[in-house]
Amino acid sequence: MPRQSDGREAASRLRTAAIKELQPLHDDLLYESPQSFDGIVSFATDKWYESTASAVATIQPTPDTDDRFTFYRTNIEHNRIDLAATAFGDAMRLKDPRYLQSRMNPDQHVTYAPRVVIDGRVIGGVQAAFNATLGEPMSEETIAAIWQKHSPAVENVMREFDLLAGPDAVRSIGDAFELLTPTTPNAFLVSWDTSGSTEMALSDEHFGSLRDYLIDAKHMINRLAAPNKSDYHDNGDGQDMILWLPGGVDRADPASVAAFGHATVLPLLQTIQAAQQELVAQAYADLNPRIRFTIGLTHLEKNEFEGYTSRELWEIAQVMDGAARSEATGYTRAARIVLDIINKQKTPQ
Repeated sequence: MPRQSDGREAASRLRTAAIKELQPLHDDLLYESPQSFDGIVSFATDKWYESTASAVATIQPTPDTDDRFTFYRTNIEHNRIDLAATAFGDAMRLKDPRYLQSRMNPDQHVTYAPRVVIDGRVIGGVQAAFNATLGEPMSEETIAAIWQKHSPAVENVMREFDLLAGPDAVRSIGDAFELLTPTTPNAFLVSWDTSGSTEMALSDEHFGSLRDYLIDAKHMINRLAAPNKSDYHDNGDGQDMILWLPGGVDRADPASVAAFGHATVLPLLQTIQAAQQELVAQAYADLNPRIRFTIGLTHLEKNEFEGYTSRELWEIAQVMDGAARSEATGYTRAARIVLDIINKQKTPQ
């Protein structure tokens, strides 16, 4: 089995070749809309990380201000994008291309991205972005004509990246470029563990009671979270609970994500905390186990072993490690920002 890093060099060579091949398309678009044109980005859909795409080649005009491409650098250059939360994803579902307002940056950008279909499969496309605050983009008739002129180059570039991600090459284009997960979340994580569990587990007097308590607590918590179709990962003395954002939530809109968090996630946490206290009072008062919760917000991705992973899990562990045992609930930075929570807990830096 090839090493994960083996695809980096091949991907880098393809990127260099793609930029050269797509430069004439960029130049024609810049000529027609010199004020508003913000460049082109080639996105390859990912065969491993479902519903995401990776920026594989980018060409941008010389910026007139230092912050003109801040959005690109923050959300696209080093990250995959979520096809369920972006205008590019919307474009990949359209048979006939048209201008679309950016979903992640709606106050500034409109985009145009004809999809590339090979053997009946959408493999990605090249997206042009226009800054609506700096001028009007060209007419749809003009941009369609330019795209038709350069379509052989676009299709060739996308086909080469698709072949790179074949079964005998790299598994994921995003991994080949070592990209991070999309900046748009797809789930809240509610993680919990039992304070002082190590001491209890290593005690002949308390281990049996701790084992019984954990079985009862996990059954109870799973039952309470079941209506949200949650997934779980067992951590021995606790769990990571995945509360997926449902279809009605706009992942690109922090207000929409926050509404779900306040309407569903926080009330569920309160219900679980109350039920845990009742369980302890009824059956485990002598053990008196305390649960610490941490809420995170992230884009979870499947890993090589058919589970889920996220960098947020490491921050959750960091928050728990830095919290006093008496603190019942902590939040990661992303969760605090979206839920507008003033958290007195100091997260380790």
